[in-house]
Amino acid sequence: MGLGHLMAEEENQLKLINQQWRRGNITNFDYLMTLNKLAGRSFNDLMQYPVFPFILSDYRSTILDLNSTQSFRDLSKPMAIQNKQMEEYYIHNYESLAEENKRIRKEGETFYSSMFGAYHYGSHYSNTGIIAHYLVRVSPFTNVALEYQGLFLTLNYNQ
Repeated sequence: MGLGHLMAEEENQLKLINQQWRRGNITNFDYLMTLNKLAGRSFNDLMQYPVFPFILSDYRSTILDLNSTQSFRDLSKPMAIQNKQMEEYYIHNYESLAEENKRIRKEGETFYSSMFGAYHYGSHYSNTGIIAHYLVRVSPFTNVALEYQGLFLTLNYNQ
């Protein structure tokens, strides 16, 4: 049994879970958790922690109208470009990095900030710092957050 078999099995699992979700046989939570699992995400790795999409766009109304399309974000676009202004910013950023990359390669430098090519976003939404920040009040993430900041929590019960 080679790797091709494992990949085919994952593809079958993806098709099955998608069908079950579309039919209403599983919850949104179970569907998203399975997608995270198939993508290699785990609660055991803070750099690959499960992710869930932001689906709302209306954070100002006192009563959320779930029948209004204005209440939900455009899932065909990343969070960072939900408005046109930010989309233009990231397109400009990408094009600038691509130009810089071309220019520096011509000059023959071996190490430079854009050596891996142009990119849209300079950080990842799921990393140790972000996970520790949001889960700081939950053990063991309190200690992870403190260690991440270079601090250590020691409790002295004898005083």
